[in-house]
Amino acid sequence: MEPALRVRSSGHGGSGYKHPLTGEVVPGVTTVLKKLEKPGITQWAVDNTAAYAVANIDALLSRTEEQGYGFLRWYWKRDPLAGDITDIRNYSNGVLNDAAELGTLLHDWVAADAGVGDIPYPDVTGAPEYFWEMLDQWNLWRQNHMVDQTHTEVTFWSSQYGYAGTADGVWDIDGVRTLVDLKTSRNTWDEHMMQLAALGACDTMLVQEGGKWIEEPTPDFSQYALLHVRPSDTDKEGNPMFPFAELKVVPTEEIPLHFEAFEGVLRVTKAQAELKKLRRNSE
Repeated sequence: MEPALRVRSSGHGGSGYKHPLTGEVVPGVTTVLKKLEKPGITQWAVDNTAAYAVANIDALLSRTEEQGYGFLRWYWKRDPLAGDITDIRNYSNGVLNDAAELGTLLHDWVAADAGVGDIPYPDVTGAPEYFWEMLDQWNLWRQNHMVDQTHTEVTFWSSQYGYAGTADGVWDIDGVRTLVDLKTSRNTWDEHMMQLAALGACDTMLVQEGGKWIEEPTPDFSQYALLHVRPSDTDKEGNPMFPFAELKVVPTEEIPLHFEAFEGVLRVTKAQAELKKLRRNSE
């Protein structure tokens, strides 16, 4: 579900947010964090391409070296939900898109489960088995905790620093006011904690009431947490990993440091945007 206030271009190398009352456009938290190097993604792409090539070695060996190279790296068309998994060209991108789609489906389902506003459940016709595994884990986790999903898919705005972002939820979990972000990636990383710290440091929260946007002070959070939900998988040693849903609470003493790191990347993002504007104006 796309945040209502998100705009495609922020002038900072990615998407941003437009304030509904002032019209100001600022970079989004995820756009800022894209500036961070992610060497793990590169290795992950290599691993997935290699794994699929090995599993389909006959198809690869039937081609010339040039054809095989192009077959592995060039992505043309792939529809995994329709059963089209025979194309290994740029297979890692296909896997990445699949993972993103699974994450989006679960995010949208959890948002609809909250019952806040008029959010419809996503169309899960033909959804893969992995989705149902994650949904079972979400339902089981929710049954074992007292969860009041006060706000879902809520946008936070920082007038002081000039950025905005959307959190998956402001929830009371077992009586504790929590800023929550749902993650379906294989692992959780410091940048995820930086995202939470940035959202929690915002001045205001933008909510819709009666079709009108209202700016409210950001609540005081007792904890910041990632709800990590995963389907069955295998670890790097090839051992089976069972599906799970786990609430990972960020240690309180780490929050200021995660925000300090985010603020540094934000300064880089804004400086690069200013340099680009300066050079464009001087042409």
